[in-house]
Amino acid sequence: MRGSTTGWSYPLRRRLLVWIVLFFHSGTPRLVMTCLICRFVAPPGVQGHTALRCPLRRQLQCRYHVSNEHPFYLPGPCLSETCSHAKQCAVCGLLGHTSHSLALRPTRWRLSHGRVVPIASLEVPIITGIDFMCPLVGDRQARRMVAAVHDLALSER
Repeated sequence: MRGSTTGWSYPLRRRLLVWIVLFFHSGTPRLVMTCLICRFVAPPGVQGHTALRCPLRRQLQCRYHVSNEHPFYLPGPCLSETCSHAKQCAVCGLLGHTSHSLALRPTRWRLSHGRVVPIASLEVPIITGIDFMCPLVGDRQARRMVAAVHDLALSER
């Protein structure tokens, strides 16, 4: 019950998990889980997901295939067969990413213990077309992908 004065016990994970306290008309606070990647806010009765479990995080830009000056660069060859660098995009047809591969941008991601994690702040802008690796994915398609992730989270009741 670390840091709790109301009797609730929950782990405080400020880095990857954002809890928003909402007060209803009855005056009782309710904790709401918010994903830092897609900004999904779980309504009552829905478990929700964190940034670690967000479907949009499943395909990130390969750290082995970025330029040497990139802050997330890893030297050496990538040995993963399921990595995005080995996939072909269904939208543009190029090899090296999928239509939903997210680009590793320092404005959205940071390094923590050698792993890429989202920046834990609600001030990070919402996902747009520039956050995807595919040059043909625009803001409209990005909004559709985020909406699809929200629909998926709502259907998993």
